[in-house]
Amino acid sequence: VVIGASGATLDGFTLRNGKAALGGGVFLERGSMTIKNNTIEDNVADNGGGGIYVGFNPTVPPYTDIESNTIRRNREVTDRGGMGGGILISRSSVGVRIIKNVIGGSAAGGNSAVGGGGGICVEFTPLFQIEENTISHNTGGRFHGGGVMITEGTPNATLIHNDIRFNS
Repeated sequence: VVIGASGATLDGFTLRNGKAALGGGVFLERGSMTIKNNTIEDNVADNGGGGIYVGFNPTVPPYTDIESNTIRRNREVTDRGGMGGGILISRSSVGVRIIKNVIGGSAAGGNSAVGGGGGICVEFTPLFQIEENTISHNTGGRFHGGGVMITEGTPNATLIHNDIRFNS
């Protein structure tokens, strides 16, 4: 639906019914942007990031902020190792912040991933922040992590004041 541009702000949109290999709703690679106050729903990605995919985020500020969005009913649909039904952060050096979002939110609103990380998956990203989100009713697949899955080279994660429940 949206291909991100470095330095851009995406604020106040509804992003719906997108389909892509990565990032069915928002695809951002090798750039940073602010994604806030949006509804990102009913998007599909084959390999990861049904709602949002951020890859190779820059090593210097400004960083990517994902803030105050509703991210629901997004899916990662293949069994080729894809992850992150709601959000996939991959191979980003530092600085990605996921703050005050509703990810899933209701039994009818959950995100899903065949691979894992139904709500959020972060991989190969050494420093990031997940704070004050509601992460509920999401489903992870064979790699686990219905709500949040953090894997592969992610030693300095900050998860604080999140409401993570009713995930499977």
